[in-house]
Amino acid sequence: MDAQKDRIVRLVVPAVVAGIVMASLLWRAHVGLSWLLLVVAAVPIVWRTLDRRRPSSLAIAWGLAAIFAAGCIVWRASAWTVPIAFPTSFLMLATLPIVVHRRLGWAELGELPALTIAWIFGGYASAGDARRALRPADGRANRRVLGGLLLGLPISAVAAGLLSANAQFRHASDSLLHNGSSVVSFVWWTVCAAVVCLIGVLALDRVHPGVLAALRHPALLGHIVVKTPVRDGDSPYRATETKDGGVERLPRSLAPLTWAVVLGQLVLVFGLFVVANLGSFFGGHELVRAAGTRTYAEHLHDGFAEVTMATLLSVAVVMFGHRVVAAPAHAGQRRLLAALEVFLLALTAVTLASCWQRMSIYLDAYGATHLRLVTIVGQLFSLGLLLITLVRAVARQWRTHAAWLVAWPLVVALGASALDADLVVARTNLRRLVDAPETATSTGLDEFYLSCLSLDALPALDDPHVPADLAERLHTAWLLRAEQAGTSDWREARGLGTVLLSRTR
Repeated sequence: MDAQKDRIVRLVVPAVVAGIVMASLLWRAHVGLSWLLLVVAAVPIVWRTLDRRRPSSLAIAWGLAAIFAAGCIVWRASAWTVPIAFPTSFLMLATLPIVVHRRLGWAELGELPALTIAWIFGGYASAGDARRALRPADGRANRRVLGGLLLGLPISAVAAGLLSANAQFRHASDSLLHNGSSVVSFVWWTVCAAVVCLIGVLALDRVHPGVLAALRHPALLGHIVVKTPVRDGDSPYRATETKDGGVERLPRSLAPLTWAVVLGQLVLVFGLFVVANLGSFFGGHELVRAAGTRTYAEHLHDGFAEVTMATLLSVAVVMFGHRVVAAPAHAGQRRLLAALEVFLLALTAVTLASCWQRMSIYLDAYGATHLRLVTIVGQLFSLGLLLITLVRAVARQWRTHAAWLVAWPLVVALGASALDADLVVARTNLRRLVDAPETATSTGLDEFYLSCLSLDALPALDDPHVPADLAERLHTAWLLRAEQAGTSDWREARGLGTVLLSRTR
């Protein structure tokens, strides 16, 4: 019994402390300094408690990257940063326990998605362990307390309703309920955070093996169920079933010829798309400005999202084929599959380049915005996936491609988190006052959009070509927005870099 109590204390007390800390920092607060403090505190704790040895280089880099993304939230004041940096830091902090506990190396990074999913499913088993470990010692007493609550609550509610006719009692009860709601909410936050921490730690040792095996399986299309009767040793003439019913599950895979037909169809579709759009793919400004053609906006948006999704689809199809297609029987089949994959990816690269060119001429015409920067980041992300897949198609023995596929989105997200998007937008658009491209539709300035930026864009006003009156108006507008977005809650503090910059001006 003492050993069980000690185990409960070792599990529950740290979880409750973690819940209180998380609730104190995050309860009813926007993302800001509180999130950075939580990440900075959590990373070394995870390093130290989940692995007594020195953390692996991947675990160190993973934790520092989570801190870096959280730091970007506090350093920048722009509305660009939070939607990118917060999910990135949260995802890296949430998966850090798996990286540390499993001591993953860089080459094993491709295992992380499967391990994370299996970890979540392992929470079911660990929840049962926690329930059994924390079950009450005296069930009879608990039932009596519950019965008293069920009987007393209705009676107390009726009495409170009758007494609420008194103004003083009604005021006191309203005040108690209003203040108590905050207390209840804080306690609820604490309990939920403690439960998540407790179940998460317990689940690290109960990673669901079935889910993990299915996700690691080279064939994701399913299994073929085969009846396998075996001969009974005592009766050589009669076939009998095995103890498990004589059922054997064999991995289902696709023949190389079948997959070659699939790839051939995709090559035909993308090839037809490229041929049909050769005249407009890279027409540029001349195409848009010709009489009777589409406008800049129509040229950009015409199938832009669909083409980008088709790019990702071709990458996903090639990678899926590497998982489910059986090993080619001879070198000719290997070369055929590799040639089809390279041809498909090359055609996909042409369509992606077309998307990039459309965005370039749109930027020349109208200038930069946050949305257009998001599009550029998305295209860089797609280009990276395309190159990784192309290398894999040529070097089919490349074993760390899965690790690169996991790392590349995080690299892009960290880069986008560190980007001073407001400064890029402001400098790009202010530069057009004196150096507008010949293809620009106008040398005018969307001052209203610039006034909606944050103080992160302050250095753009130091450029000599910016008129003094315009710089003063923008500076005033940015200061006003900063004051309106300000809060007295220190947990929500953001824009540390902006504060330091404004003090040096």
